This record gives sequence, structure tokens and C-alpha cells, in this order.
Amino acid sequence: MSAPAITQLLLGGRAAGTELRLISVPEATSTNDVLADIWERTGGEASQNPALSTLVTYAQTAGVGRHGREWISPRGKCLAASTLVRLVDDEAAPRILGWLPLIAGLALRSAILELSPPAPGFRPDEQAARVEIKWPNDVQIDGSKVAGILGRVLGTRDGELSCVVGTGVNITLQADELPTQQATSLALSGMLPARQAELLPAYLSEFVARLEALREARGDAVASGAHGELSDVCSTLRARVAATLPSGEVLHGFATELTPEGHLVIRSDDGETRAVAAGDVERVRPENGV
Repeated sequence: MSAPAITQLLLGGRAAGTELRLISVPEATSTNDVLADIWERTGGEASQNPALSTLVTYAQTAGVGRHGREWISPRGKCLAASTLVRLVDDEAAPRILGWLPLIAGLALRSAILELSPPAPGFRPDEQAARVEIKWPNDVQIDGSKVAGILGRVLGTRDGELSCVVGTGVNITLQADELPTQQATSLALSGMLPARQAELLPAYLSEFVARLEALREARGDAVASGAHGELSDVCSTLRARVAATLPSGEVLHGFATELTPEGHLVIRSDDGETRAVAAGDVERVRPENGV
């Protein structure tokens, strides 16, 4: 995407009083890639890459999910956005970095619940229970994926570590347009916001609030509240799972808790307890169906 094609707007007010630079493009290959390219072409200069700069499009042609999986956003039916985060490169940075995709998921969950009209027949608490986080990077509605989140480290310059956090949300996809049978959209789930344009500002507001809480706690997710919040709404916990680790090993067991670093603790079938930092985790029904 050439620089002249990028329209820069200021998004202010909603995100915890922080003025954000919003870069809106009609189409992008991958919002993470485009924002990373801007950072690299400008040498990572803070003056040209303000913290929390966000690139957004409603037509993503070559998005990438975890492990290089394709994530395409049909024009006008999905929201794809990536936000630049700048962290002081100190001992707290790795702790904050590991939680960025997780707090992004929590922020998006809150934004969806805030803006979505109550579904017929659901009490507020029942409505909230429908939207969960699948560890480590999916937002689900009724157990189906409505959004995916992917972080990427860019590099360090002048004592600051820069990274991008991207999210793709299925907004008005219909059943025959879903990428997989395990996916859904806000429209299909009956949780389409009446004012769709407010979804991004609401998400950014929630994300900034959690990021600032993590900064103030020096990356301590327990103290910031992120650990407890995620533990309450993570669909992966308290379930039997099969975890495919980056090495290719498949770990079968029971997901018991999250570590303060955001890793998933699995009690394997041989009785060993392991903390998993990354991997594809699926819930598995017991053989007896219970």
C-alpha cells in the first residue's frame, strides 16, 4: 500500500482520553504487515510511529492468523485492525508483551457486549456468558469463532520495544461465507451492534484501559486484573483439551488454570502438569459423552 493511499485521521476522546492516530485504508493485504512496513520504512521513529497508531480496513486480502493460516476479510463484511504498541524495553516488557493478545481479546469481548443489543430471551448475565475467550487468541460466541488476534514484535529503537496487535472480526458474514464450520459472525449470532462504526473505538478504549493497567502494575497481570478477568471468561479452562504444541507434540489432558504469565496449565493424562506458552488448543469431549 503506497503512502499517498493512506488517509490519516485522529481518533480521540473514547480511548481513555488518549488521542490516537487512525490510518484508514480502503483495502490492505494484512493490517499487521502494512503497519509493520510503515514502521520499518520510517526506521521506527517515534515521531512518525506514535504509540497506539491503528490501521484499519474493511477489506483484507491476505491476512494471516496463527501459524500462517489465511485470514481473508470480504469487502465490507469484516473489520481488520492493527495497533502499534510501544513498550519501555525493561524487565516489565516481556511480561506485558505476553499479555497483549490476551487483553486484546478481553477488550474486544467487552466492546461486543457493550454495543450489542440484548438477544431475545437472554438475561444480561446469559448474554455475557455467550461471549468467551478461547486461549490464546480467539473470541467466541456460543463456542464459535467470531474474531482472531495476532501479535507481532517489530523491534527495539531508542530504548523502546515496538509491536503490533492485530484483530479480525467477522461482522456481517453469512453462513455460506464463513471460513470454517467453527466460525460465526456478529450478525449470525444476533449480536450485531446497532452502530457498527462504534465497534473499533469501543475496542480501542477497552484495550488502552487494560494496557495502562498492565503498565502501572509493571506487567503483573494478577495485580492489573487481567489474569482474573481472563480466568473467568476463558472457554478453554476447566475442560478436557488436546494441545498441539509448536514442536508438533500433541498433549492431552485437562486445562486447569492460567499462570501469571498467561500460559495455559494442562494436567496431562500421565499426571504431569505442564504450562503451555503457545499452541493450538481444542476442547475434547470425553469418550463417554459426559
